[in-house]
Amino acid sequence: MAAIVEENRKNNVMTSRPTQKEYRVKLGLQEVSVACDTPVEAIRLARIKLSDDNPRLFDVIQVADEARFQVREIEDDSPS
Repeated sequence: MAAIVEENRKNNVMTSRPTQKEYRVKLGLQEVSVACDTPVEAIRLARIKLSDDNPRLFDVIQVADEARFQVREIEDDSPS
């Protein structure tokens, strides 16, 4: 992250990236948390995490239809 900021300073470019959201993604009885920008990306990252956690189910997780994933945004409880 610091390298990106430094690169932007060199080029006098001001960029603002929206903060990532936390998502809970559930497939069957397995559930993982991921930080990303969109629910679609949350499913992609969840496939990776779930496959790492359950290597014997790799093929099942990778071919599971997106409709089988339950994606829920985790609300930030910190005061604004």
